[in-house]
Amino acid sequence: TGHVIVGEPSLLFAAKAVETSLKLVYPEHLFEFLFSCKEIAESNGITVKQMIDVYALPLAHAPPLHTLAIESDEADAVKYIPVAELKEIYARRTADFVIVANPEYPARLFRAFAKLAKQHEETVGQEDSDDEQQNQKANQLLDTLDESGEIREPGRRGDIHRQSVWHRAVHVWLLDMASGCVLLLQRSRRKQHFRGQWNCSTGHVEVGDPSAPMAAKAIQEDTGLSRFVPDDVEFLLQVRSQSDTGGGNLLKQVIDVYCMAVPSVRYPKAPAIESLVVPPGEIDSAQYVPIEELEQIWSQSIGKTRHPDFVIPSSREYLERLFYILRQKVRVYRRGPAAVEDRTELPPAAAV
Repeated sequence: TGHVIVGEPSLLFAAKAVETSLKLVYPEHLFEFLFSCKEIAESNGITVKQMIDVYALPLAHAPPLHTLAIESDEADAVKYIPVAELKEIYARRTADFVIVANPEYPARLFRAFAKLAKQHEETVGQEDSDDEQQNQKANQLLDTLDESGEIREPGRRGDIHRQSVWHRAVHVWLLDMASGCVLLLQRSRRKQHFRGQWNCSTGHVEVGDPSAPMAAKAIQEDTGLSRFVPDDVEFLLQVRSQSDTGGGNLLKQVIDVYCMAVPSVRYPKAPAIESLVVPPGEIDSAQYVPIEELEQIWSQSIGKTRHPDFVIPSSREYLERLFYILRQKVRVYRRGPAAVEDRTELPPAAAV
């Protein structure tokens, strides 16, 4: 919030309010005027009369909370909340929130929010950060494979996706052995394939290259964790998977699956979520999820229809072997150097 100096446009002070309260600078053309509303309110025995010009700052990727700098004499904390939750707060007139008394304010505000959200969804459906229009990913040369797994002539990544051709990829699971959790990344809602879904770090293997360096590169680019090197990635297994991307394609991949386990020499403890630097337009969010919870989600969905929230490979071998290995790593870490090997039989590997 902010006050407008006499004779000055309110837009100028909308931008200034964001800069002053959050130390964020955005050009004025990004602010969208929504409406004006009269307000008369009582505060500490004083009647406050205002004509409020309401603006929105629609952003495809909101700045992470840890990047915001608030003035200690102006605010104690800052957080994001869903629009639906704010609407409920206005309906209940919750005492912990500043509620504009004029009923016209919330009615027009939430209509405007709904309109902006709809416009964003319509725009998202026409764009794809993977393709290919705004970067060179579509022109990356990848090895193509036949049905038996033999390498054939290279192809352009964009063509390979559109034509559902077999190709090579990497999956990298960052495992926190202390908590028994893995790091999941939410793919950007602007992506054509697996839009808004949660998965481990992934990448494509370019023509003629080994997969291990790509695995290290993928997790560095997806998380900003620059201290990882190729020697830190541990190869776990290789699987074939065919997945409905939700973008009109069947993704066919031979996946080399890797693990990066912490605590390690370079990362004595699991990197905090707020310390990650995710690439805009590629990753929207990150979270740690218990191995058991993710295994249950995969078990209930594998071989069935596409899961709305998680990327789940079609290979049951992937499910069985991955979670067995991850559980083993956690057990050994928690038991220490004298850990007794788990005698449970590892599911047999299939030929790829």
